[in-house]
Amino acid sequence: MFRPTLAAGTIALAAALLAGCSLLPSPTTTTPGAESPSSNARQTLKEACDEILPVVLDVNTRLSSAYTELQADPSKAGPLLHDISDDMHAAIDKLENDEAVAAMNAAVDSLDAMIVEIDKAIAGQPDQAALIATASEARDDFAAIDPLCQGAQ
Repeated sequence: MFRPTLAAGTIALAAALLAGCSLLPSPTTTTPGAESPSSNARQTLKEACDEILPVVLDVNTRLSSAYTELQADPSKAGPLLHDISDDMHAAIDKLENDEAVAAMNAAVDSLDAMIVEIDKAIAGQPDQAALIATASEARDDFAAIDPLCQGAQ
């Protein structure tokens, strides 16, 4: 049987891991090469990070706005997270910087793995260990985008 507390915890975890990806510029110096395109790319890392930022901010806004509703009805998490994944895949398709594409692919792939586990939990077949593992991987992969983009600012 589906346990609402597991789903609510999962939703909170998803919101926290995505909210932790700030991508906001810091007052640091630019990393050497950050302004030059990666191999086989027509986009600098900074330009790619500038493309990523609005998508991540939108995801944060959507998750924050839906948080209370998702706690009341965790079954709505699936469609919301699938929409977010679709939007992030579309953002990757627009990137031309190899480093940014690799980082975003890793993050979105781990997000997709977490979504599979959330879907299982919503369907009443939760695997708590897999859910925790995929959520941790997604959190780490999204967190890895920050230093990459911070160095490009």
